[in-house]
Amino acid sequence: MQVVWIVQPVNNDGSSAVAADGAQVTPKPKSLRRVIGAFKTMTTKQINREQETPGAIFWQRDFYDRIIRREDELNHIRDYITNNPSRWNNNP
Repeated sequence: MQVVWIVQPVNNDGSSAVAADGAQVTPKPKSLRRVIGAFKTMTTKQINREQETPGAIFWQRDFYDRIIRREDELNHIRDYITNNPSRWNNNP
């Protein structure tokens, strides 16, 4: 027996994904870590296929995720991203 899944766009209530047999399927929410991990895996495989570089690494191993809740936090992070590279040569 072959199982076939048809995935439709999901409404805000998560109710419109339907299996081939008509049963409702509620998608499981994915963590940010899993979404980014899947993206890194897919892009690495694609790059390695196109460049014929099996096993080459293109992404850093981990990342730090954080929910930015306030405008001042966002501005601090923007400043860090903009100005931090210029500080690299100033450290002994």
